Amino acid sequence: MSFFIPLDFEGLLLEPITHLSGKELGIDCYYERLEFLGDSVLDLLITCHLYKSYTYVDPGELTELRSASVSNENFAQVAVRHNLHPHLLHGSELLLN
Repeated sequence: MSFFIPLDFEGLLLEPITHLSGKELGIDCYYERLEFLGDSVLDLLITCHLYKSYTYVDPGELTELRSASVSNENFAQVAVRHNLHPHLLHGSELLLN
């Protein structure tokens, strides 16, 4: 099994900021594959942070904290709050307005 990934620099630059709805704009690279990998990394980092920071909290509550920390709604709110959404390539009417 080889883990070599050919480098397509344009795709690597566009893929992380392109939503599947960008297909309507004629863009044919999407962040979903990177999202799968990124979600796993983010989940691990947040799990480690919560585990080390909240030593007195039971595992069930830690799971709830982690779930709240990685929710799409929370990320969307942060993106809008910091005006990052105009830099995403998408066709979502909700973000366009």
